[in-house]
Amino acid sequence: MADASALIDQLALIEANPIIATDTFERAQAVLRQGLPSRRSEAWKYTNVDRFYDAIDPTPERAGATPLSIVTDGLEIEAFGAAHERRLPISSQTRFEDFPLAAVNGLLLTSAARIRANVGEKGTATIGAGGAHQHIVVIAERQSDLILIEEQTPYTFRHIEIHVGAGARVTHYRRARPDESSSCALVTVDVASDGAFFSHASLTGGRLRRIDIDVTLSGPGAHAEIDSAWRIAERQHLDQHIAVTHFATDTTSHQLYRGVADDRATGVLNGRIHIARNAQRSQAELSTKNLAMSPHATINTKPELEIYADDVRCSHGATIGEMDRDALFYFRSRGIELDIARKMLLASFLGEALNVPADEDPALWLP
Repeated sequence: MADASALIDQLALIEANPIIATDTFERAQAVLRQGLPSRRSEAWKYTNVDRFYDAIDPTPERAGATPLSIVTDGLEIEAFGAAHERRLPISSQTRFEDFPLAAVNGLLLTSAARIRANVGEKGTATIGAGGAHQHIVVIAERQSDLILIEEQTPYTFRHIEIHVGAGARVTHYRRARPDESSSCALVTVDVASDGAFFSHASLTGGRLRRIDIDVTLSGPGAHAEIDSAWRIAERQHLDQHIAVTHFATDTTSHQLYRGVADDRATGVLNGRIHIARNAQRSQAELSTKNLAMSPHATINTKPELEIYADDVRCSHGATIGEMDRDALFYFRSRGIELDIARKMLLASFLGEALNVPADEDPALWLP
């Protein structure tokens, strides 16, 4: 088991990180002095965060700075480790108090990049491998259209900070295949007036895989759609925490999750909707349906609604069940073998929440 106190002491000895802006570095240090999450923390009660601490190497001899592999089409990019090994100071508006592991990431940052879609432009960026601790800033200026494709590659922590300008559109695809790593990811998003953010995920688990998505609809008419199709087996662990905050009038959001857990795997899904007092006429929906394929599989799902405005339309629903035996019988009665019938039903179930990039084969993205 990791010693969080010893880890904090080691982090406190780090004097500076040339990739992260000074003010951000100082905020990160201040947060770390308050401690780190444990299973006593509400947000981590179902996930053994010590596995993540075990994966961190805070010593000066850790792996050095590493450029991120990012392929872009029609976008501007600045990357640490690019021409002449130039430094790229990264500042962050992230609430480190709410995401203290992002503060750890900032202190140990090894890879950084800034991706920008200029006014009215359209482009695509595909993120590949990088260092153990990554921070990627994505800026979509007004009326632009940016597609971000993220493949699961080895890392310990990846922070993607997305700013969606007025009338802009950002679509984020994430595909994570099974592995034995312990990693965390944070996506923080701010959506301005009439902007739109779309998050589409196809996920499997790892020894520990934690994904936080925090979306703020800050301008009137802003919109967010978040969906995730996930499937875990053996002893894999997948923890998803998603929060959408409606801060402005006439904002809309939709969250859709479909998950399958087999063997002794553990899945966690916490979906939260927050409607601020001034966010009148907001509309928000959240739906999560899950299948437990084994009596030993564990699924912890908790939808949350926090509403302070009085002119809103909100709904949420959560279910955990088994595969439909009547549907299996129907397939078997028509000569379809049991394994094939199960695969067809699972593909249909997960497909409800599966969206893939254009020109991609959905079968290759099915978890």
